[in-house]
Amino acid sequence: MTKVEFFDLLQKFEKGTCSASEVKLLKRYCEKVQIKQESLWQLSNKEEVKLRLFTRILSTIEVQKPKKQSSYKISYWSIAAVFVMLLGSAVLLKQFFGDRENSAFNEDQITLELPNGELKVIEKRDGDYAVTSNGSVHGVNNNQTLIYNKSETSKVIEYHTLNVPYGKTFKLQLADGSKVHLNSGSSINYPSQFIEGKNREVTLTGEAFFEVAHDSLHPFFVNADHLQISVLGTKFNVQSYIEDETTDVVLVEGAVALAPNEINDNKDQFILSPGEMGSIKKSNSRIIITETTPDIYTSWMEGKLIFRDISFNNMIKKMERHYDKTIINNNKVLAREKFSASFGKIDVTKLFESLKKYHGIDYTASGDTIYIN
Repeated sequence: MTKVEFFDLLQKFEKGTCSASEVKLLKRYCEKVQIKQESLWQLSNKEEVKLRLFTRILSTIEVQKPKKQSSYKISYWSIAAVFVMLLGSAVLLKQFFGDRENSAFNEDQITLELPNGELKVIEKRDGDYAVTSNGSVHGVNNNQTLIYNKSETSKVIEYHTLNVPYGKTFKLQLADGSKVHLNSGSSINYPSQFIEGKNREVTLTGEAFFEVAHDSLHPFFVNADHLQISVLGTKFNVQSYIEDETTDVVLVEGAVALAPNEINDNKDQFILSPGEMGSIKKSNSRIIITETTPDIYTSWMEGKLIFRDISFNNMIKKMERHYDKTIINNNKVLAREKFSASFGKIDVTKLFESLKKYHGIDYTASGDTIYIN
């Protein structure tokens, strides 16, 4: 598919005239262009924004897709309509393409998506934030956390989506008291209230550390790429970015059960103990349990970057998210190499100076873009 053909198809999606097969084709090429970087297309800022919006809409479709096909079509076209509304909005266009200093929204802001499609900006100041029953947001305490207060009268499940952009992290406290610390470039879809007699269930894209409130009558489930994690009360880290070959769960405290995230009543479960990591291979849904050091995988909450035997291209993607920079690798040989490295809470210039000193990696920087020679 050429670049022109791709964006022609994306325009069909905006108009709500894409077939199901065309949506699948769009999704596949979107991952190649934006995530896997398998294309040599040169994208404008406007085209980059369209790709990000489309990826977010697709993840929302997967979260909300019901079992019956007829209902799915209604849900899908409703979400597509939201996409068109957002993309066509003068406010949103100004947000992404206009004068950022005068715009209402910026793509580097933490946002909360409500069930009606409304997008609220969460300004990270010196306080916490509370969400009322009608979805309004206001500051309350002093711990940089979005807080949901429990409602005894809520009877209907409404899902909210919290989006954390590159270069930032953010905390969330769910209505049951469970705490979630989201890493940069991550999003979580969750009920604004948990209903009596129903399981507690959330869906994660990216990386987050969970501290789940114990409730034996209402098991807690985390759905990630190709994996479902079930817990009663525990602390664990989930890494499930799109470009990763595996979805990884590292248990710090308690116990969790892992199973492939597929419709299969007889699927096997794997139980993790503290100090173990469960990894599911996305290509074949095979789960492997290994012993590990949890601190390595939770160090991002302290602003650190630790890499263990990952490809340089994958390492670049994680650095882009962490620092909110664009990194272009022109060294094809380097792209295939595996790296292990640890960096404290340092700025991106010091990190690349370290790579240059100890690994011989030559680079140049221009504004927010870093070029690897």
